[in-house]
Amino acid sequence: MYCAGSLILGEEADALRNLVRKLLPDSRVIILDLAGITMMDSAGVGTLVGLSFSARNAGINLKLARPSARIYTLLQLTRLGPVFDIVDKPESAAAAGNGTP
Repeated sequence: MYCAGSLILGEEADALRNLVRKLLPDSRVIILDLAGITMMDSAGVGTLVGLSFSARNAGINLKLARPSARIYTLLQLTRLGPVFDIVDKPESAAAAGNGTP
């Protein structure tokens, strides 16, 4: 799923959360392509963490693909990098996505 714009408190974070939660029952892997995310606040980070735990609890592998250097640094500075499976290419994540979370 390609994500673009801002992932911030409000409609943006709520929309992503709702969309991913609708995909959970029918998915084995969900790939969030973050290449188009230009801004993320703490609510956006919290949304990704919540989705990661929801996916894991449902036995689904959630992967983050192509975060910008800025988003990647944010995840590392908040010590959340290890929480996520971060990949460079969505295609390779899809090919390898059938593993267990």
